[in-house]
Amino acid sequence: MEPYNNVPRVAVQVTQGCLVVSIQFELTDQVLRRIQHDVLECVRKTEVTGVAFDLSSVDVIDAHEFEALRRIIIMIALLGAKTVLVGLRPGVVFALVDLDVDTTGVDTALNLEDAVRVLQASPSSEGEPSRHKQDYADGKQDDSLSDRKGR
Repeated sequence: MEPYNNVPRVAVQVTQGCLVVSIQFELTDQVLRRIQHDVLECVRKTEVTGVAFDLSSVDVIDAHEFEALRRIIIMIALLGAKTVLVGLRPGVVFALVDLDVDTTGVDTALNLEDAVRVLQASPSSEGEPSRHKQDYADGKQDDSLSDRKGR
């Protein structure tokens, strides 16, 4: 019996070599654990080089939930894939900044098209060694997208 039977699954699909994870409901601890389990298994099985979390349907993310997402991003990096958060709403962004959450190692994109472009341009998807595993382990932010973040 699967431990997440009563927890809704997120929509997951592979497109252009990237795993797209659409989150369309409230992020509870159980949902976040389910996402962690399902996404890590999918990354391992499909060997994708990038993961895009589509959060455009999420109205609220608190500091605890964001930290859980950040930890999932670190786990994905340890598997060799890059992650981008997509579609953060202005209210969510305001709250995260207001709460002074740690965004180290978190890359974002305005839309899915931009996210896929960023993921396809990352070193791990071009056959080069991925810097992200060490960057995340050291707590350093990947500066390759810092210009995009400033927009």
